[in-house]
Amino acid sequence: FPVTIRARYTAGQQILNEIFGNLSFDPGQFRTLDKEKRFKTLVEFLKVDPSAIEAESKRVYDERTNVGRQVKELEGKVAGRSLLPNTPEQELSVAELMGALKAVQEIAQGIEKLEKQATAFDNEVELAVRTNQAYGADITRLQNEIAAVQAKIVANEEKIKIKSEEAANSRKLIAECLASRNPAEESKQLTAKIESAETVNRAVRYHKETAALLEELKAKKETYAQHSEKLNYLDKQKEALLTSTPMPIEGLSVSAGEVYFKGIPFANLSESEQWEISTAI
Repeated sequence: FPVTIRARYTAGQQILNEIFGNLSFDPGQFRTLDKEKRFKTLVEFLKVDPSAIEAESKRVYDERTNVGRQVKELEGKVAGRSLLPNTPEQELSVAELMGALKAVQEIAQGIEKLEKQATAFDNEVELAVRTNQAYGADITRLQNEIAAVQAKIVANEEKIKIKSEEAANSRKLIAECLASRNPAEESKQLTAKIESAETVNRAVRYHKETAALLEELKAKKETYAQHSEKLNYLDKQKEALLTSTPMPIEGLSVSAGEVYFKGIPFANLSESEQWEISTAI
């Protein structure tokens, strides 16, 4: 039956291109392509689309690169640092230490006041005893004044009793204070803490900063490792996809973005082998 061809063609190759379109394949061009373009050409020829996997691989790779930079930055910050042993968890409060020192100093002042009172009472007791001794010596000589002197003695005895009790109470208070507190030693310790508070506080801050940096470095390293594992998984997934796709030539394979023939990279094959494989494809 008659066939009418309306289109005008100037060459047979133009007709073939119209019929087969992208199915055409230039062996000579294939063997001269660089590694990346040759791999892409073969993948397109096999009608396998690993673009989604490649996009995910790029995203994970970029994330891993970013985490890697953060790891290096943290390693730079941590370099030369180490956690300080026996460092308090919190900084010392100079205000609290000053308050405690003031309280201890007030106790010491109270004890000093009581000691002065006790000494005064002892002096009064000693004076009263000496007075009584003098009165006793004068009894025989001052018979006419016995009644008056005896009255003074009674009065002094009562005073001795009262002052003795007051002196005893004062010493008891001193003993009780010294039993539970040592103002002199506490004042010394608090003064030493106040003087070293800023040094301790710097150590506490340094310790906390170092611990935080080490923790952040650990987390970033874990994230970097997770990205590396995912990249390995995606590479294997991509390779499995390409490996499971039937090849047009026995012995032809793709791996790690390269075309291989019988395990040899395409670029390492002889020119005749490259022509043979390109023509066969």
